[in-house]
Amino acid sequence: MNEVSKDYLDSSQALELKKQIPSRILELIANIEQAGFNLTLVGGAVRDYLLEGRVSRDLDFELGHQFEYDSAEWSTRINNLGTKLSRDSQYEIEFLNFSILRVSFLDSEDSSANENDWDVELAPARIESFSTRENYGHSDVNVELVSKAPYSETFKRRDFTVNAIGIEFHHDKEALSWADPFDGRAAIKEKVLKTANPHFSKDPVRFCRALRFSLKLDLSFDESLLALFKEFNLIQLSTFYFFREAKKVGYLPFFTLFFEQVDSHAIEVGPKIEAFRFLSGHGDLRLADEQELVAFMAFANVDLENLRLLAKTLQVKMNTVQGLKNLKDAVTELSSIDADFFKIEALKGAHSFLGLSQLSALKSLHLCLYKEELIKPLKMSNPQVMKQLSVFRSWLPEQLQGKDFFLELMEKGEFKSKEKSLLQYYCHFKERSEQNS
Repeated sequence: MNEVSKDYLDSSQALELKKQIPSRILELIANIEQAGFNLTLVGGAVRDYLLEGRVSRDLDFELGHQFEYDSAEWSTRINNLGTKLSRDSQYEIEFLNFSILRVSFLDSEDSSANENDWDVELAPARIESFSTRENYGHSDVNVELVSKAPYSETFKRRDFTVNAIGIEFHHDKEALSWADPFDGRAAIKEKVLKTANPHFSKDPVRFCRALRFSLKLDLSFDESLLALFKEFNLIQLSTFYFFREAKKVGYLPFFTLFFEQVDSHAIEVGPKIEAFRFLSGHGDLRLADEQELVAFMAFANVDLENLRLLAKTLQVKMNTVQGLKNLKDAVTELSSIDADFFKIEALKGAHSFLGLSQLSALKSLHLCLYKEELIKPLKMSNPQVMKQLSVFRSWLPEQLQGKDFFLELMEKGEFKSKEKSLLQYYCHFKERSEQNS
């Protein structure tokens, strides 16, 4: 696994990196090395360290060995390592697919709370291949676990060169060395996204990841990567991965870029994804979660059928969708009306007021205006709408005025039962108009 010539981090850089890693994780590394394994920190933690000078709390290590074992024996040795570590009272080991070990740290008297917030995964080095077929899904990959292979082989499976950079730890040494077979560090400096994976276009999720990393890291697409876009077939792309990748960069910028690239490169997309084309072209506002996305779309002239499809896919409650749609319709109808309009109409008398065509919208607005499940996602997804709602709240409080007047009218029995829910708005504005007079 180890390369012959080493490209070492300078001593100050190595020291700074190790300072950012909790002592218990450094002890874990030492224990694994003493068991005969080689460890290389890989993926996002290395990329983010180069970009931001900080070590992220998600640490992925590639495991290798100085001896070569076949896939079955290598898997057994990894599992034995997990069993050995789990016997140590400070580690809790979760055994995952492909012989990946996820390490959690059990509380101890000398541990800090911060150390328990770190996620550590130990994955055996592996080589991926694909069988010949027309359409590929995310799981249509063959995996071979290898104990001793050059980084130029084991890093090929990584999607982009900026993610195919490693930092290799060395037994009983302070020194650390770079594992950068595809010059990912240069790609970071050049702010370009490229791949060294020969099977890149066979996994539809990688197309989504390319868009996500371009948006997240502000990287341009390398010409060779753009050429590979034309080879993608996204028939098997699931809505799960489509929305998962979109969420990581705030949804809206992803949707627009996705359909721009699909159209530009004539990429075939399955009907389940094509059904969400209405999400494209709504600007670059970044949203935090599913509720914010649905709330934004409810005020973006998206029809109710598409809104329900979106909510069902994202598992947002349908009554929330209907509430947002009712709120949007009410805001649209009342946006050109101010409180003085209703005050003036209230002075004309109850029967005249109850004949207003805007009363249904007014009631719908009031029923939605103070529901936190509707208002909270709008706070981030649509500040302009929130300004409108703030105005509406100023003249339509949660507890309406004119309660005594309302009870007095009810006692007279002059109004039909269906008018009672609207009569309270007459009483409210009648009292407000009298207060101002």
